[in-house]
Amino acid sequence: MMTAFLICIAMAAVPDSLLDESVFQRTIEQNTDFDIQDAELLLNIGIYHRINVYRVEKGKSTLRWNDNLMNTAGLHSKEMYERDFFSHVNPKNKALRNVDDRLKYAKADFNTFGENIAFFDEPLPDEKTLTNELLQQWIDGIFTQWRTSKGHRKNMLRDAFKQTGISCYLSVENVNQTHRVIVHATNVFTD
Repeated sequence: MMTAFLICIAMAAVPDSLLDESVFQRTIEQNTDFDIQDAELLLNIGIYHRINVYRVEKGKSTLRWNDNLMNTAGLHSKEMYERDFFSHVNPKNKALRNVDDRLKYAKADFNTFGENIAFFDEPLPDEKTLTNELLQQWIDGIFTQWRTSKGHRKNMLRDAFKQTGISCYLSVENVNQTHRVIVHATNVFTD
């Protein structure tokens, strides 16, 4: 277990070192298994790096990481899981109904904003161990969902967006004696 990362999750901040793509890749390669909390953090950062690589490939500038936006995204990801919905609009919490409501709640400074969401549910070989191969597969899967959706792709490539925060909420559940991982992902962009 990676204790340093767990402390940062509790503080709702990403270690600056992981924002360096080479450090992130070494972390993934050198560790063979992760617990749920470590996996959430690494999934967030892995998707962030994939989006920035994609932006550079398309001639765009990279996005800056913003912990406040990550926390805003995390609020929505957790709400989607706990209140059992999948939508940009929260039908069960009027105070946090839309992304602009959530940004205002988080006291984020913005003129323009966007939001991407993703969901998947798949079997998990072991309820307590998430491998680096699974993490990479999930990073690729979420990124691909967004890249192949016209509206989500537009958000990833929009010139007006300068910063982002991503948060995935993972849950492991036992369904018919099969462990499944359920992931709700939210990506918030602002200028």
